[in-house]
Amino acid sequence: MLDALKTFLKEIGDVEGMYMVSCFLQNGAWQVDFYSEAKHKITTYTKVDGALVAEEDDIFQVEEAPLEKMELENVRVDFEDAVKKVSVERDKLIAILQVIKGKIVWNFTALTPALHLYNLKIDAVTGDVISERDENIMNFRMSQ
Repeated sequence: MLDALKTFLKEIGDVEGMYMVSCFLQNGAWQVDFYSEAKHKITTYTKVDGALVAEEDDIFQVEEAPLEKMELENVRVDFEDAVKKVSVERDKLIAILQVIKGKIVWNFTALTPALHLYNLKIDAVTGDVISERDENIMNFRMSQ
């Protein structure tokens, strides 16, 4: 899967004034986010009907701060190896490759058939599990 990501990044090419901060995988398709520190905005690259599409958007943060740069060449754990550590039955899985507190992380989220929200974070360099949570969605309350 990292090879498909690298191919997609070659298609995107050099993005002047921005750097890559995260990659999102769903249904076998990559979405890549680049950050502009000058604008404090994110540009998301996807493929729609085979065509490359770029959309700029605001970043939602409590306190404005630059996003951490992700160096893909430092990733040692491929998606296929990381996803084997997901320990729940699931129909769909959202996978994000991102930097959290200086670490490149595979961040997996799934809604299970038992209506649990499952999250697993794996260090993308070492393969170590950083955190794992499985919480019943009935425990979440809507704010009024």
